[in-house]
Amino acid sequence: IYKPKTLPISKLKTGSSTIADQQEITNMLYSYYKEQANSPNIDENEQHDQKIVRDYNKIMNTLSQPLDIKVEKVTSSEVTKIIKKLKNKKSSGYDQISNYIIKLLPPAYIDCLVKCFNVWLSEGRYPDFWKLARIITLNKLSAGVPRPDQTRPISLLATLEAI
Repeated sequence: IYKPKTLPISKLKTGSSTIADQQEITNMLYSYYKEQANSPNIDENEQHDQKIVRDYNKIMNTLSQPLDIKVEKVTSSEVTKIIKKLKNKKSSGYDQISNYIIKLLPPAYIDCLVKCFNVWLSEGRYPDFWKLARIITLNKLSAGVPRPDQTRPISLLATLEAI
């Protein structure tokens, strides 16, 4: 999946060398993006960092308390309305299901989805499969061999997650 004017990544610059092996490129990009997502270093002597830690701990404490929230059940008509609003794309997400296919679902299948959604909502669960994404890396350059910082990741999520 490439946007117009986006070149596929067949080579990647790393310092003074260039790598062409797809597994090496994958490993290099994985390391680069993993490093970008690392937590920042906290200086406990710094007043601003102390406030961040206090705020973080307050939020985590609040989230650890049991919640007494009544969640309304979703209905077949609500899900059908959302499905009709999906873009008519034939490309699929991580789950290999396209919007086009979802729009062809018969009412009985939509009722099945509604039952699943309501169980997950009542249990406060989010399906593990929807926590996964397939990462596609796009080249920011219009020509030449990019460095890791000249690429941009996009995440392909499960299509049903949009409903």
